[in-house]
Amino acid sequence: MFNAYATNTLQFNQALCNNCIMCTAVCPHAVFERSNGVVRLVHPENCMECGACQLNCPTGAVTVDSGVGCASLMIYQALTGKKDAECGSTRRPVGSKGVVRNTINQGSITGKRCTRMTSINRFSAYVMVALSSAVGGGSLLLFLLFLFLNSLHLVKLGLNESAILWLNTGLCLLFFAQHSGMIRRAFRRWWARLASPNYHGAVYSVASGVVLLLLVVLWQESPRMLLDFQGPLRWLMRGIYFLAIAGLAWGIQALDSFDTFGLAPILARVRDTQPKPIPFTVRGPYRWIRHPLYFSMLLLIWSSPDLTADRLLFNVLFTTWIIVGTMLEEIDLVNDFGEVYRDYQRNVPMLIPYRFRPFEITETEHKVTACANSSKEV
Repeated sequence: MFNAYATNTLQFNQALCNNCIMCTAVCPHAVFERSNGVVRLVHPENCMECGACQLNCPTGAVTVDSGVGCASLMIYQALTGKKDAECGSTRRPVGSKGVVRNTINQGSITGKRCTRMTSINRFSAYVMVALSSAVGGGSLLLFLLFLFLNSLHLVKLGLNESAILWLNTGLCLLFFAQHSGMIRRAFRRWWARLASPNYHGAVYSVASGVVLLLLVVLWQESPRMLLDFQGPLRWLMRGIYFLAIAGLAWGIQALDSFDTFGLAPILARVRDTQPKPIPFTVRGPYRWIRHPLYFSMLLLIWSSPDLTADRLLFNVLFTTWIIVGTMLEEIDLVNDFGEVYRDYQRNVPMLIPYRFRPFEITETEHKVTACANSSKEV
């Protein structure tokens, strides 16, 4: 009987793999397996060359000529009744007897991906890049202004204080559900079954921007003032605000490969290049605190000198969300990096930089990769 899985065109580059487990989620024959946070090619002989792994791999670590090998041959035999063709022969000229076998490439990929973008897909990609930059960037700037002013007063609904607090709570919960839900790996796997994972980061950026805009625009300010700092204390609070913005910039710069709006995978696909793997980076503020971006955000949240009832509600809800989200992210980071990250946990505080001596390491980067949006997974 014909062995449909004896040979195939599958190639796997372990060095490019970011362990996002998309391949394990979409593969119907368990060709890939994740063990100790690392995805490995365990059953290459099971590959039927359906191409799902290549389509859903965000880094180009997996390549396969879908529709040209064993799965295609089975269909070819069923339609034509010919049983003498070899796996891979349905795409070759008459007389060709070469067979492409699976290989595990531990170095660099030996060739470019076989599928190229059409003009329409290329145009759609650039539209998504522009949309993500505009919506994501615009909403982020408005949010920073919102934190500085307490409220933008764009929409006044004339609600009583109780209704104001309930509405504001709903807006916060909507943002938390969208922001945290879309970044979780269960959603990524679901998204991979619907569309290319290259677009996940940009779609996430657009969705987050839209929900954040709703929060900023519809937020209602309470008339009840709880604390009103004046004089030097007011200037101190304003200074903390701008120091926190500087902290955000420092943290992003230290990450080097931080992709705020999810553009890198799309642009790499358009240019037919491979995205850079996201390294586990320990430099800059990450030597004093494991999550400097979240620490800076907490400073921004609590730096308002005018503490109204609605602002206190906002501060408490966002602080709770950031702490819970950080703890969940820590679990994912341990799964991704294993003992390397456990050692980092033992030596560097999570959210409050209470140690003056920075974490000393022998290398500024550990060449271990994780999912591209793990650094912002809240």
